[in-house]
Amino acid sequence: MEKDLLDLAQLRKEARDVLDAGIEARCREGEDPWDFLPELPTVDQCVVIGLRTEHVEARTPGEPRLSNFEILRSIAFDYPELRRAAWSLVTRR
Repeated sequence: MEKDLLDLAQLRKEARDVLDAGIEARCREGEDPWDFLPELPTVDQCVVIGLRTEHVEARTPGEPRLSNFEILRSIAFDYPELRRAAWSLVTRR
């Protein structure tokens, strides 16, 4: 469990770094942060998106394809700290 928390802390740090770089780039391009910040995912949502992407990319040929809901549900159960973020992405469009 402690290893999972360390991994999660690292994943959150990496997601924060990516978000910060994106915010800085958009501000340098002249965009107003008040306009785009509410549309950005949270750090935890970014972590969940990354975990989902890893899951999809790790699928072997011939392996049954899980639905987006099933993948997010699996992440929510594997990482209880990300449960709220995972469920918020189920309904996000």
